[in-house]
Amino acid sequence: MQPLSIRSVRNQFLGTGGGIMRIIPLFVADIADARIRGMLGSLLPVCLNFGTVLAFILGSFVSFGTFPLVVLALPALFTLATLFLPETPACLLRAYRNVRAERSLMFYRGVRGHFEKPGSFRDEFQQLKDTVEREKTAPDAGLTWKDFVTKPARRGLAMAVFLMLLNQCSGTLALITYASSIFELASPPTTTTEPLLPASLASIVLATVQLLGTVISLALIDRIGRKILLIVSCLGMAIGYLTLAGYVQLLLPSSTAPASPIHFLPICSLSFSILLASIGLLTVPFIVMAEVLPSKIRNFGSTISVTIVAFSAFVLLKAFPILLDTVGLPGTMGGLAGVCLLGATVVIIFLPETRGKSLFQDDQETGPNAANGSATAT
Repeated sequence: MQPLSIRSVRNQFLGTGGGIMRIIPLFVADIADARIRGMLGSLLPVCLNFGTVLAFILGSFVSFGTFPLVVLALPALFTLATLFLPETPACLLRAYRNVRAERSLMFYRGVRGHFEKPGSFRDEFQQLKDTVEREKTAPDAGLTWKDFVTKPARRGLAMAVFLMLLNQCSGTLALITYASSIFELASPPTTTTEPLLPASLASIVLATVQLLGTVISLALIDRIGRKILLIVSCLGMAIGYLTLAGYVQLLLPSSTAPASPIHFLPICSLSFSILLASIGLLTVPFIVMAEVLPSKIRNFGSTISVTIVAFSAFVLLKAFPILLDTVGLPGTMGGLAGVCLLGATVVIIFLPETRGKSLFQDDQETGPNAANGSATAT
């Protein structure tokens, strides 16, 4: 049993990590210019995946007991860095600190002095002030259950929850976690040679591919839009999963040559799937979540969405080895492909394109219009 002090520190940092996953997308949405909001929002999964790669590499050099002590330096650096960041302008306006709110917006827009404020900055700050003022003076300013049953709220919350479920149920986290087991199941049964990819390197390779995909997403998300990336990501993952399932079901039983080039198909198909997942499905939902939720329920809705991510990740990681034992690798990959195809269908039909959308727009106006725009586009 672990000492009480170690367990307490571990639990504190687990709770802090969950809070960061919830707060950072909202913080970025509050401070980012609409033109680069997607790119800045993509930095969260880029950093998460970089941390995953770093953890796999570091874990191969240090012991399990030493590893947590080494990585304690990272949250300490994060805490020190955030001390120098001003609060978001919207939060300061809600606290009646207008002067500090303007200085905060100047900081995040790179305006050095009051005499350098361009007209676009003044318009943006005035729009933000008007929006916050309407929130505070509205007769129904307090959050009630009625706010969750409006058409924009129901549509936005349903889409946010669905994307978060799709983010985990598409299986990427489980594939990286159980990469060694997957490659063993996809290896020729009669071979006596060393595997093409050693088990110790399998997770590192896939995590590196995942990091590469999130960097690509960072460059594309504000250029081609959220919806396109999600559709391409879902369809690409389904192709990779079905390729691996077809190889194990149809080609592997008849393959006898241990050095056949076709044995590279598992690592290639998995890498392709994870690359496509990182470009869209692992990054975009965290950005779209803040954009589709009406401002009044955005904080509560994001809490629900991030909780669903954590819960679905836990369930999937527990269920994945059971699925491998019961329906086998082809059946598991086929099921994940079906989830991805379902996700692509829902995104095509129901998700509006949110690239460039102002978070200060009136929610009653953007809800129906966004839905109609989505239907017209599809």
